[in-house]
Amino acid sequence: MKNLQESSREVRLFFNNDFHLYGDGIGDTAVYQMDHNVIVHYKRSRYFLVGILKSNITDDIVTDIDDYAIGQAENRGFRGTYVDAEDGVLSKNPIAQGSVDSTVGVSLQIPGNSLKVVYSIT
Repeated sequence: MKNLQESSREVRLFFNNDFHLYGDGIGDTAVYQMDHNVIVHYKRSRYFLVGILKSNITDDIVTDIDDYAIGQAENRGFRGTYVDAEDGVLSKNPIAQGSVDSTVGVSLQIPGNSLKVVYSIT
């Protein structure tokens, strides 16, 4: 992310995940793991880890997710957690089962005329 202005800016980035494990979205589970600050999507023997890093240096296995939401998507009229990101704040719902998706967010303070790199882990 590059700030082309002279003044510092706060930027929020959101990443949405909707995996459809085994070719469909039925019976999926997504859960927020507080101890590592990640989200895990899984069904049977398939697992996907979702996280964000604000730098490429990590001393432990904890990511930099600042906000998250897990919920229903594409079933019974639910559109998905990406809709929750429209106001810039996520619900922090920690688990959902069925046809699920997740959205994670990160906030960055970017000084004027500078660049910040964010790493999405999926």
